[in-house]
Amino acid sequence: MATKVFRGDSLDVAHLETITIGGTWIAGETVTITINGKDAVHTVVSGSTSISDVVAGLITAITNITPQAGEFSELTWV
Repeated sequence: MATKVFRGDSLDVAHLETITIGGTWIAGETVTITINGKDAVHTVVSGSTSISDVVAGLITAITNITPQAGEFSELTWV
């Protein structure tokens, strides 16, 4: 019978996720993204209802999750 051994020296593999945010946003609505069980929540505010405002708010919410762990250290925003 074979014995499985975890060596821990495998190559890193990038994980890619694409999130598309669209539609019409109004003040008071929320957008939530969950990464590794941690929620980042952005509430849309009056005067900041464009798609770019909502995306910027969500990016800020993600970068403000504490404690910052490894899963956030290599995020790339496109």
